[in-house]
Amino acid sequence: MKELSYNKASIYRTCPKKYFWHYVEHLEPVLKLPSLSLGSILHEAFDMFFKGASDQDTYKHIAKRFDEEISKQEVSDQEELLIGKYTAMGMWFNYPYKNVHYDHVASEEEFSVPLCEGWHFVGKVDGRVSQFGKWWVRELKTTTLSERQFESRCRTSAQGTGYVFGLSKYDIKGILYEYIRKPILRKGVRESADMLGRRIQADYRARPKFYYNNHLSYRTPFDIQQFKYDTCMQIHAMEEAMETGQYYRNMDACWTFGSECPYAKICFAEVPDQLTLDLYFTKNDDKGGAP
Repeated sequence: MKELSYNKASIYRTCPKKYFWHYVEHLEPVLKLPSLSLGSILHEAFDMFFKGASDQDTYKHIAKRFDEEISKQEVSDQEELLIGKYTAMGMWFNYPYKNVHYDHVASEEEFSVPLCEGWHFVGKVDGRVSQFGKWWVRELKTTTLSERQFESRCRTSAQGTGYVFGLSKYDIKGILYEYIRKPILRKGVRESADMLGRRIQADYRARPKFYYNNHLSYRTPFDIQQFKYDTCMQIHAMEEAMETGQYYRNMDACWTFGSECPYAKICFAEVPDQLTLDLYFTKNDDKGGAP
């Protein structure tokens, strides 16, 4: 049985060549993009808290994980991570939904459901909650979008629809997004990263209604049906690429989140340079076969 996760499907849609390097050649970038640390560490913290960790222990975990990431990065990226550390701690410390009452709460949960012939759709959700007598997937998001922009895009989120499909045994009605806006403050000419970080934390404390919100996004049976159809069509394209060994580059995806794709170092060479591979990538054969 072959397995497809949302992450694999998303990477293939973004750039088939990136999918090739990551899931076929099993090349893992040595350094993670600093912009990705905020979301991943915050997710860890929320999972800890909803599984019983104290508020203080969760706060300490955020600081510790960022310190670990900062120690791994080049000096040029450490400042961005330090600001990210202050941001994440501010997000968590002032989060207004820590003790919101739901009928039932379940933390992170894995799923594996049949998708199309020979394939299962697999993944893990942040959790699920029961509200108004209905089950909802619980998703934590950080975003740079305004309230209107974010909630408008929730309706067409393939990730959200996939999660509802993945947990269909619970008769999930949609996604409860608890989202946090990223800071809009910028570093002043004479301001250090530490000073900006403290100013960001103060802003989260002063303006919770600006930064924090939640939103229910319903999914109809037709939405689920179309998700399955679209994903199966993508699987056919992926199978063809696997058979031919041809994965095209999407050059519009060479820059995301303000950073260059780490695979750009090897995408623009006829044959990847061995020293470049040794310096910037590790071979991770534990990923298993693709997809």
